[in-house]
Amino acid sequence: MRVAEFEAASLPRLAGNSVEPLLAVSARRGRWTRIAYDDAGREGWIEQARSWDYLTWQEFLPGRQLRILPGMKKVLYAVRHEPREEATENGTVTRDQAVRLLQVEGDWARLQAPSGWFRWRDGDGRLTVSLEAPEGV
Repeated sequence: MRVAEFEAASLPRLAGNSVEPLLAVSARRGRWTRIAYDDAGREGWIEQARSWDYLTWQEFLPGRQLRILPGMKKVLYAVRHEPREEATENGTVTRDQAVRLLQVEGDWARLQAPSGWFRWRDGDGRLTVSLEAPEGV
C-alpha cells in the first residue's frame, strides 16, 4: 500500500545531490527501508532499489567534516578526554563550528581538533551534527 509520495529533493539529506541523496536509514525489512522524511524526525517506509549501498555510522562518519548544530544542550558541546559522560572535559565546540571526525564509538566521536570525544548523537539517537560543513570550510 502506498501512503504518500515524496520527491527525493524534499527529503532531509545527509549529503549528496537531488539525483543521489544520502539519507539516514533507521531500519530495513526485506525490500523496505525506514527513513526520516522531515526535520522533525518523522519516519516512513520506502521500497528500496537494489543498487542502494548502506554504511554504518562507524563506516560513514570517520574522516568527514561536520558542523555542530546550534541549540543543543550545553553538555552536548563538551569535548571529553574519553567517550563517556563522566570523563574529564577538555573544552567545548562552538555552535556551527566545523570539526573533522576521526573515529566513532557508539554515540561518541573522536575529534581531530579540538582533540577529544563528543556526543555526535544524543541519548534518543538524534544527531547533534550536520553532515554538510558550512560554506567556505
